[in-house]
Amino acid sequence: MRKLNRLHLLPGLMLLALAVPLAPAVPAALASTTGTATITVVAPGAAMGQAVEVQWGDPLGGWHRVDGWAGTFQNITPQGEAFARWTVLSGNYGQQPFRWVVYNPDGQTLWAVGPWFELPTFDGQDVAQRLDRGEGVPAGAPTPVAPTPVIPVTPTLPTPVVSGARVLTAHTFTYGLPCFGNCGDSKISALIGGLPSSIWITVQWQDGFGGWHTVDGWQGMASSVDANGVLFQQWDISPDLFDRGPFRWALYTFQGGSLIGVSPSFNMPALGQLNLYMSMAAD
Repeated sequence: MRKLNRLHLLPGLMLLALAVPLAPAVPAALASTTGTATITVVAPGAAMGQAVEVQWGDPLGGWHRVDGWAGTFQNITPQGEAFARWTVLSGNYGQQPFRWVVYNPDGQTLWAVGPWFELPTFDGQDVAQRLDRGEGVPAGAPTPVAPTPVIPVTPTLPTPVVSGARVLTAHTFTYGLPCFGNCGDSKISALIGGLPSSIWITVQWQDGFGGWHTVDGWQGMASSVDANGVLFQQWDISPDLFDRGPFRWALYTFQGGSLIGVSPSFNMPALGQLNLYMSMAAD
């Protein structure tokens, strides 16, 4: 993942943008944090130290590790069964689908995959599942992994400025355990279905006059493609960009090609340790 420490923009346009306050945004995960609940998995037969994580399913059919809900079994019930538990902020109540994934001691092959579940819906609720070894794991199933982005080459072509672009159908999810204070970067991630892996994926910012401009460094081909053909791209967001916007994803047929469509506009995560996912479909 490539971190952008500042926006490299045309000097005149940057001055205009700075004259217009950037509207703050509250990520979905922080819409309400007055209460908390928990999710728990109990795994009879699992050993302490085995890897366990929660994955969420995007509308395009892919499963992705949730930032902050991954680790190892460190707790045992009074009955001697390994369990893991994580806190759910009230801003995420009722979201779905999620599932538990437990790995064998090798950390690679699957020990168990749970059925999907919905996050708690009220304060203090604990949504729990029990998973036995081999449950939900098809024979020969590949190990689900989080997409691993690579750094694309920054293009040298001039940035196209686009207005009146087609807005793609999109869903937004903000996950992670928010961190207050000086605690590092956040991320923005795009999941794109129904388009070839050769498309050019960019992030654009809007100036004070409504014009859109591609951000230097936040553009490239998909860094990975999953088994369903869903494209993935991700960028690190440094703290100086928290809350800023509006931004949007813009998709092109190829580098320097024609515009396919754009996402709805969004603001950057407000705090550290969050990941703002946006899934988009061509149709």
